[in-house]
Amino acid sequence: MQSKTTKTPRALAMLTATGLVASVAQAQVDVRTEVFLTGLDEPTALVHASGDYGRVFVTEKDGAIRIVRDGVLLPTPFLDIDPLISSFGERGLIGIAISPEFDSDGWVFVHYSNNAGDTVIARYTASTSNPDVADPDSGVILLTVDQPFSNHNGGWIGFGPNDNHLYIALGDGGSGGDPLGNGQRLTTLLGKMLRIDVLGTPDPGSQYAIPADNPFVGTGNSEEIWAYGLRNHYRNDFDPANGDLYIADVGQGAREEVNYQRGDSAGGENYGWKCREGDRCFSTAEPCPTSCDPAPFVEPVIIYDHSAAGGCSITGGQVYRGCQIDGLDGTYFYADYCSARVWSIRMVDGAVTEFVERTSQFGGIGSIISFGRDAYGELYVLSQGGTIRKVMPVGAIDDCDGDLVSDACEIAVGAEADVNGDGIPDSCQCLADLDGDGDLTLFDFLAFQNLFDAGDLTADFDGDGTLTLFDFLAFQNAFVAGCP
Repeated sequence: MQSKTTKTPRALAMLTATGLVASVAQAQVDVRTEVFLTGLDEPTALVHASGDYGRVFVTEKDGAIRIVRDGVLLPTPFLDIDPLISSFGERGLIGIAISPEFDSDGWVFVHYSNNAGDTVIARYTASTSNPDVADPDSGVILLTVDQPFSNHNGGWIGFGPNDNHLYIALGDGGSGGDPLGNGQRLTTLLGKMLRIDVLGTPDPGSQYAIPADNPFVGTGNSEEIWAYGLRNHYRNDFDPANGDLYIADVGQGAREEVNYQRGDSAGGENYGWKCREGDRCFSTAEPCPTSCDPAPFVEPVIIYDHSAAGGCSITGGQVYRGCQIDGLDGTYFYADYCSARVWSIRMVDGAVTEFVERTSQFGGIGSIISFGRDAYGELYVLSQGGTIRKVMPVGAIDDCDGDLVSDACEIAVGAEADVNGDGIPDSCQCLADLDGDGDLTLFDFLAFQNLFDAGDLTADFDGDGTLTLFDFLAFQNAFVAGCP
């Protein structure tokens, strides 16, 4: 377990005035991006439901949640809560998380700014008759947090893959320099990463439960707190493979940072704000140490300087866990909103490796506001201007249906069937055309009967390795489905 005061190993990748300097070995797996969707209204996040390979959910700043099914934007929003939302400046609908049990409970959680400018965490439920829309009357407010200023709302929410608890990023309350000292105060939820249980039985008088193993339970402090010392960690990510947490915290005026928390952490980490900005002293005022010694704080694993990088605001990214790009598994991507520069790293045993700048590979995407990941583990990058691009391998992929997902990946996860084992999804083939004339007729039924009678496994249409009545039914279904 990582203790509350242990410093994360500091294999820091730095941006300096002379260019990129890394204290780690470089490795290069090139990528490219391809347009996935255009025409959105200030998209802020892209997420998926577990096991749902056909859809992603995209939030728009003004309050709509849109569904993209098989690469097509559905005309009717999943949910539109525009009347409830203030979208001025950094406010708006800025976070979304899908319940790990979405198939059974239909729950979608949102992080938004209400009309008073305060943060709201709420839950909505998908319609039982149409999973592509939510019941607009199903909203339940779980948590409201007063915001003293209009900026630094945080915005990210996500479920921990190791515990199924909901983590909530709340900025320090805004203005500049954390004038209220919220980052270091354990009696406020501002400037923190929270952790609550929204799937179990709520605590009395609440809409959620506080996990018994949260680090500040029973201390007299705010028990929802999981980690603190954060300024405005707008975009964060859990590695779905191991639960490691990447926290990208926007700096004050000089430095941006990525903090790293192992999946087996017990929580309680203090990431330093406002005592420190990146790895430098920012304040020695109470409650910060007068020496500005980093000893009480967990130091970031990635830092870049505004003057060297031409940046101003980090956009936290996502860990790649897809199957289309060989050699990229476990790579974390992140960007700068102002400069549109993009980088990637891979964490190995708590240290940064394979630090690569990828700006040129991302095709000049401007105003990168967020990254997203689909059920395959493939990554997307969202531009504030309304375009979403997908991270792709440099070479061509076999993609018979043109959905930017390789045939092999679709078959591997079971999203597409491949009964005949030829590596081409059945939906892209006319499997019932057994006489090969390009049409489906009575002669195909006769051809199937002949193959079946001869014991030829070409007639094994249900793919179980034997010829039974079920193959007749499977062939009939293929015939009725027709040719693509």
